[in-house]
Amino acid sequence: SNLVAEIVPLLEQGIKPQRPKLGIQIREIRNMNENERLQYNIPEHLKYGLYVNKVELQGIGATANIKVNDIILSFNGIEIRYTHELRKELNKFIIGSGEEAEIIVYRNGQEVTLKAVF
Repeated sequence: SNLVAEIVPLLEQGIKPQRPKLGIQIREIRNMNENERLQYNIPEHLKYGLYVNKVELQGIGATANIKVNDIILSFNGIEIRYTHELRKELNKFIIGSGEEAEIIVYRNGQEVTLKAVF
């Protein structure tokens, strides 16, 4: 019901709401075998997250400073273990709303906090 209440005013104005994409390619590290973890340099202590393979230059992810080799640990305050969890959180935002989401990534041995603006 919250989603409908958010979208109706846009539809009444003739605006077609667009759901965001980060513009990144990712892999669940939970599903990587030992060789893949070594290939992608995944630290042994990380048991969950989404490994970033590619970042589109003009995407929301690039604007938020997500980089190739980052591991997304949380998005919008939710731990991200599976790709569908990220999609579920992304679906809470509408492009052009100006809303922000916090993204925590593992990068070069430390957690880094980023901000995506929709």
